[in-house]
Amino acid sequence: MLELQRCDGERPICRRCRLQPPRSHTPCKYSHLPHGVLFSREEELGADRVLLRQPYSDYASLSSNIGKPYFLLEESFQVSNTVIGPEYSEGPTNTLTPGSIEVASRDMNATRYASADSTPSLIWATRVDVFLNRFAQHQFFFLDPAELKKAVLSPVPAALSHRDVLSSGLSNTVFLWTSSISQNFIADSGYSHEDLLSQTLSAIAGDAMSIDSRHRALQIMQAEVLLSLYYMETGRFLEGPLPLEFLRLSSSLPVGADNTRSAQSINAVWSIVILNNYWVAVSGVPSSVPSGTTINTAWPAVVSSAHDANHSSSMLNFLSQDHCVDGSTNDDDSDTSTLALLADASSLLARTIVFTALYQGIDPHSVEFWALDHRLESFRERLLLQVVGGAGSAPTVQLHLISHIFVYAAILQLHSAHSAASLVSHAKCLSATNGAATCLTDARLGDWEHADPILGPLLSAFAEFLIAQLSLSIQVGPPVVLGTILSALNTLAPRSALIGTPHFLVVRPGLDPYSLDRPEKCYVATQHRYAVAQMSMKFGVYAQHYIDP
Repeated sequence: MLELQRCDGERPICRRCRLQPPRSHTPCKYSHLPHGVLFSREEELGADRVLLRQPYSDYASLSSNIGKPYFLLEESFQVSNTVIGPEYSEGPTNTLTPGSIEVASRDMNATRYASADSTPSLIWATRVDVFLNRFAQHQFFFLDPAELKKAVLSPVPAALSHRDVLSSGLSNTVFLWTSSISQNFIADSGYSHEDLLSQTLSAIAGDAMSIDSRHRALQIMQAEVLLSLYYMETGRFLEGPLPLEFLRLSSSLPVGADNTRSAQSINAVWSIVILNNYWVAVSGVPSSVPSGTTINTAWPAVVSSAHDANHSSSMLNFLSQDHCVDGSTNDDDSDTSTLALLADASSLLARTIVFTALYQGIDPHSVEFWALDHRLESFRERLLLQVVGGAGSAPTVQLHLISHIFVYAAILQLHSAHSAASLVSHAKCLSATNGAATCLTDARLGDWEHADPILGPLLSAFAEFLIAQLSLSIQVGPPVVLGTILSALNTLAPRSALIGTPHFLVVRPGLDPYSLDRPEKCYVATQHRYAVAQMSMKFGVYAQHYIDP
């Protein structure tokens, strides 16, 4: 079986060489490039090439054009010439090729089901059930669960059409995720997590060579989205952001008479957009999607009829039926869903992080500063019409909560640097933390089976702000607010590996990932900082009493 070889950067011997034959312990023969660099077509690396992610956008390329009332990727700091949108066609699906994804020639059968060659069908069925229990109603899963299960359990030689065939990359991604969810699966497979990850990367690279249908393209994009989410859940923050090529590929999918496939194509675009905004929030690094990119793709829409509900992707089955939270009839908002609100909210936080990083020390009374503040407050008022703890299912409630938390985190990100010197900024920060705590109280967290990993970094940011105010002896309002946030992290800890499992990085919106070198849980680390702040306050009171009784 031909494996994808990729240097992990360890010197003088990389782990790939150490774990794979001939295990010569000689210096790594693969050239090491920094994260985000693509090899050119002429560069040969043994039998394979390396599939790496594109560089992030540069802060220096951004301008201060933040007064425009547009979505981040429609018109942001700098207008881009890049236009991304679907090709509308009622005819047969065109052959699709990815933009600049570099892979080498290989035998496709060599990597098909690479991690499941000898897995019995009964065990595969159990794995698929575990996987769908986790992802069937996830906002980043846009394929049909029934089709996925049928494709996994169908023998490959008996497949009669593309719809009945599961790509090697997606099958390996399912295998990787189920091994991560259950330690029993990883023990039974005989592979380590690193082995499974390497095989998954190899399989996805092989699939990218031959994209001959929209169905196959959707499977490849689903595999990449799930892999990116896996990187986030496991705290591998430098490997997760999706490159622009996958957004171009998803947006180039023909949208025709098949409503189900059209909905999947649209949701694939926005899943990539939102997930890249997630990565901006946890790392503070600009999105790999260039600022100012125009996306000529429809908003993810709600289910419009019972027929569509029976034939749409699982994502659409649980989205809110509220077409527009502010009751307007604007064409841009008339068909938006909860997922569309999440796209807008996450982009506002991403935009705010880039703005505060680019203009550190900006005058809080400047026009640019308050233009962005006005945009955040306007969107927050729209979201107030969405009740977080409504009658919706747990996935719907979770999406509502995340949208609210994104906006409150953006307000905190914008004003926290000025809270010590500005009463207005300090009040806005406290209002944001109080709003986040209220949403957490209404969200019925105990009913959730799984938690979105993004909630860990975002809630830690609110808690750390309140803890910092405590250590500075600044009145932060009712102590119940901090207690509510810590209690929420405690409740979510067993529901997300990033929040509750050891050996993951502690992150906050806007922080440099290279400064995050202490592997701890989000919840445990936040609790530790709270205890330290309390100790500091007690010591300060004791010292003051001792010196000046």
